[in-house]
Amino acid sequence: MSFRSLRAGAKFDDLPGYNTEQEQARCSALVDELIDRLLAGIEANPRKSWVLEQCLPTLKAACLEDTEARERFGPYLERILDILGIESSDGMFTFYLAFGGVGAA
Repeated sequence: MSFRSLRAGAKFDDLPGYNTEQEQARCSALVDELIDRLLAGIEANPRKSWVLEQCLPTLKAACLEDTEARERFGPYLERILDILGIESSDGMFTFYLAFGGVGAA
């Protein structure tokens, strides 16, 4: 999978409940914005630390979503790391997605 195919694909289409179109669009836009940031800067910044720094705004915004949406961010973010050959977020994704970034600045 590539960034372009991930960006082009449907996201968050498995959100439970009724009338989830706005939530799906909002969450999809967050992932797409992250992909755009990475595409724009990865060549100049090919470091794991830079990639994780780019993930922070997405993770912080995801904390504002309900649990069902937050749980679905993880696989998208993991795919992004896989595309870049990064093995782990060193617990950063879990901190924000599972615990809502409690205590984060």
